[in-house]
This record gives sequence, structure tokens and C-alpha cells, in this order.
Amino acid sequence: MLIGDSLTPSGNNIILAGIPRSGTSFVCSLLNKTDGTLALVEPLDMAAFSKCRNQYERHVFLSNYFEYSRKSILKEKKINTLDFDSDSNTFVNDAHHKRKTTIKGFKALEVNKNLDSDFTFVIKHPNAFSALLNELCASWRCFAVVRNPVSVIASWSSLDHPLSEGRAPMAELFDDELRRKLDSTQNTLLRQVHLVNWYFERYHQFLSPSQIIFYESVVKTSGKCLSNVAPAAQLLSENISSMNNNKIYDKAVMSKIAKVLESCGGFWAKFYTVSDINKVLG
Repeated sequence: MLIGDSLTPSGNNIILAGIPRSGTSFVCSLLNKTDGTLALVEPLDMAAFSKCRNQYERHVFLSNYFEYSRKSILKEKKINTLDFDSDSNTFVNDAHHKRKTTIKGFKALEVNKNLDSDFTFVIKHPNAFSALLNELCASWRCFAVVRNPVSVIASWSSLDHPLSEGRAPMAELFDDELRRKLDSTQNTLLRQVHLVNWYFERYHQFLSPSQIIFYESVVKTSGKCLSNVAPAAQLLSENISSMNNNKIYDKAVMSKIAKVLESCGGFWAKFYTVSDINKVLG
């Protein structure tokens, strides 16, 4: 959908990236509880978006998406977005205890909130937006969600998904260097460690501390820390339990993950200490 190049993004159009399984969908669900904010989980037609040939075409695509989505939301009170079986978690357990995706396709979402013309509009895509942060930051307010890397990789390992093998196809589509590095790494855990470090490196390189959303802070503040994204989040008071030590995560695997992370080092250490990553092992 490339229909022009004259649209200027609103300052209240926000890009949300994040490490997969860090709580990006959960953050969207919390933001949707605040006045004047609408946060959509992966609403883009990624097949069309991936056909954009360069930064300019991607900029036009996103500008047009924001512009015409706002019109649809304000005039028709509906917007197309992904359809999940769960509001804040895109995976559920199957009979073999490997969590499968619950994405069912696209649906027309009814927007029942009272929104003015300058409402805060958040769209998230963990992988594509992480890979493209360097260009996205030039045009939009960008944020990224991070989480304890031990818990992230433990979550990846529990999925029936490429992440369990240390692969992120949509991120690799936009970053050839990442794809080549993952191709050349034979050990699954080392691939996962490299991949998680890739996300942390992107955020360290292109975002300021105020643009980083720590999952642990979301839990601790009952959602109030999201006021950096939407000021009305200061009024949130949600009863949130941390899933960092989720009972479905294999504890022996978590211990091994922590040892490999500590041994390999990397950009995760710009966000979490060794003490932090070991806290989830208890």
C-alpha cells in the first residue's frame, strides 16, 4: 500500500519493538486500559511491508498506515488487526507441552474507546521493528520491551516456534548479517544467546534509557512505568505477577542458560547484571 509521500506522521504515532516473549503484547493490553491510547498487536500486512525496497518506501508505507488507520478508527470505529485466542499472550500449551501460536489471522477490531484526533496510537512488531530501529527512530517515537534474558530464552525453548531453535525469520529478513551469523552457529543455545544479544545490542545502540521498557518494572509499578509511552498510564494500578520464574520453564535449562550467558557476555549485560539473571533460578 504505497499511495503517496506527502503524509507526515503524528507525534503520537508510536513504534513498539521488543524481544519476543518479553511482554510486548502484555504491554499493549495495559496501554489499552489507559485513556486516549490505542495499542495494536502486529496489525501490519507484513507480506506487503516486506516488499518495500528501501527505507523511503517503508517510511511511506508506515506513514500511510498510521494516517488511514487513524481515519478508520475515528470515523468507522474499527481497525484490522491480528486475531489471537488470548488478549495478552500469543502462545498456549498443546498436548505435548510445547506452546503453539494462537494467531488465527486478521479480524476487524471494534474500537469502543472515546478517542480524540490526537490520540496515542501504538503499533508493535518485535522482530521487524527491532531490525529497522535505526531508520524508524528518525521518524517516530520508538520504545522497546526487554526482559531477563534467562527467562526470555527459557520461554523461547518452551515454544513450538523458530525461536526454540534460535531463529527469528522476520528479524533475519531485514538483517542479513544476523541471518548469516545464526546460519553459521550450530549449537541451539549459542544461537539463542546470540539472538537475544542482537536485540539488546539494537536497543543499546538506537534507544535512550527512557525508551526502554523493562518487563520487571512493568510488574513492580503495576503498569505505571508505561507513562513514558502514554502519560495516562500513571493511573494504572494492575495486579501483576511476574512470569520470570514460570513453572513451565525447565529449571535445569534455565541454569544452563544463565551459565552460558555469563560465559559469553554481550549486550544483555548493559541492561541486567549477573545477579539479576540468577535471581530467576531460585
